[in-house]
Amino acid sequence: RIAVIEGNVPDETLNELPDVRVSALSRSSETILRKLGAWQGIEQRRASPYYGMEVWEQDSFAKIEFDAQNMAQPDLGHIVENRVIQLALLEQVQKLENVTLFMPARCATLAVGEQESWLTLDNGQAMTAKLVVG
Repeated sequence: RIAVIEGNVPDETLNELPDVRVSALSRSSETILRKLGAWQGIEQRRASPYYGMEVWEQDSFAKIEFDAQNMAQPDLGHIVENRVIQLALLEQVQKLENVTLFMPARCATLAVGEQESWLTLDNGQAMTAKLVVG
């Protein structure tokens, strides 16, 4: 069993204007999200393809450019609002039988032992775990 503890409940409403917090997802990232079943939820909400990218360092003349046409690809990936990615992944996590989602909740106490750890959430719920990642 897996417990996921999340302190915030994501806002599921999409504003007319896109959120400024975005990620440039590569085609490889899209493939992973497709395998996880999350890409459809992203496409249903909002995603915009990008065809070129230029990366440079502020105090340097060095730069690197990527172009979908030069790579014989329809695009390099998609620009997606971070909240859209989170919502699509959350939908998939909620479908998993071996995952329990505690949301909103925060870890109030943590005691680490040699064989297991003991957690108490801010709602008073206690649990033990062999592995804690946070």
